[in-house]
Amino acid sequence: MVMLNDCTTLVTGSEDKKVMLWKLNLNPPQKPERLLSKQFESPINSIAKHPYDNLSVFLAFQNGEIIRWHTHTDIQTLVRSQGVPIRSLSTAPGRPHLCAAGHNGRCFVYSIHDLQLTRDWEAHTGYITKCELSRDGTRLATCSADFTAKVWDMESPGEMTLKWNNIMRHNRWIWDCTLTKDGKSLITVSSDRQVLQWFENLSRSRSLFERKHGATCVALAEIDYSK
Repeated sequence: MVMLNDCTTLVTGSEDKKVMLWKLNLNPPQKPERLLSKQFESPINSIAKHPYDNLSVFLAFQNGEIIRWHTHTDIQTLVRSQGVPIRSLSTAPGRPHLCAAGHNGRCFVYSIHDLQLTRDWEAHTGYITKCELSRDGTRLATCSADFTAKVWDMESPGEMTLKWNNIMRHNRWIWDCTLTKDGKSLITVSSDRQVLQWFENLSRSRSLFERKHGATCVALAEIDYSK
């Protein structure tokens, strides 16, 4: 799911093949109002905001397609044809890249401007569960069923290379990861019940806590309590 219109509209997608738009009534808090329900032909695996158009989103489907969808006009533009399922999409504000991660361990980067494929590489040896661009668009974090997480250098001129030399490793599948605002730290969650924090210049991790059961998603809010 993603937020649009200064966090007043929520876009959700599901394996029921539907994308829904919700109006968030926050002041005072009220039940969200459903604005639209759109039926597609394949389950939706991931949604990403368009970095320049606040009314458009990118959708990734189980059948491998990626489309750009304008939420008001319903105009759909094909980015990627059917093929290997795409599990995760990511964009960064004001950055010209759409990143996608596939079921086969490969990552893809598309130009936002012409929607052409610019990079394609094997990022992992197994199913990729998440890809996430840093806010400045210089790093791409990925995690996988191969028990590892990696941070890639989006500014590398030739073949894709790692931004962080250390490859982060859990004992079981890593389901989700998220970068801190500065892109120099990564939080990972895994079926091994660990929630770990990793750092750009350190080979070891810090355990934030251990759950009774495996974790499948993580969200990070960085709050400045000095203000």
